[in-house]
Amino acid sequence: MLPFTITAVRFRHGSGSIDRVAGLLLLFAAIEGALLFKSTIPITAYVVASLVITASQGRFADTLRWYRQLRPLMALQSLGVLAAVVAIAVGLLSLNNPVLDWGWWTVVAAQVGDQNGGGNIITAPFSYPLLIPPFVILLVLVLPRLAEAEELMFRRGTRSWRDGAGRSLLFGLIHMLVGVPLAVALALSIGGLWFTRQYFLGGTHRSTLYHLMYNCLALALVLVAVAWP
Repeated sequence: MLPFTITAVRFRHGSGSIDRVAGLLLLFAAIEGALLFKSTIPITAYVVASLVITASQGRFADTLRWYRQLRPLMALQSLGVLAAVVAIAVGLLSLNNPVLDWGWWTVVAAQVGDQNGGGNIITAPFSYPLLIPPFVILLVLVLPRLAEAEELMFRRGTRSWRDGAGRSLLFGLIHMLVGVPLAVALALSIGGLWFTRQYFLGGTHRSTLYHLMYNCLALALVLVAVAWP
């Protein structure tokens, strides 16, 4: 439920395509390291380093400006959307279909003996209690930037609901890059449709705000799951 754009590490002087290729190559290297050393530390290091790079390229004033625009009504609406996404994901996973259940992170986590790494690589650092407080702070700093990047990538230029439906499906499926199972990726498409509606109402600025609020609630849900496993 958290951003996939961590796989597209942004280097200051690189083009978008080069950034994405570099990010994926680094991810593959981290996966190889995890399998070689039977540890999630390489994946955790990749996640943290990627977010640190992202945070270093933004301004705190910009981050604060995004958070100041969030409103209680956005939270209530986004909570309903998040609940729908979770319900659909749980429903699909309950089918015990091997195709729907498949996600590369689950396979890797099993290979390295980590059963507490969560459903995607973004939650890998939560396996290390000392990392949790600074990692959460880092996430809070970069969530607006990551939400905006995803909205510019998937919502900008959407012409119709038919176009938006296809983009929303792709939006969900591409989260498999960070290891979520196919069932969860399909459920995330519902979130994509919600952000598409906000885009039609107010462009990428409005959809980014709703995306940010959604991600904040998803992060809160993860923290609750960590605190009460």
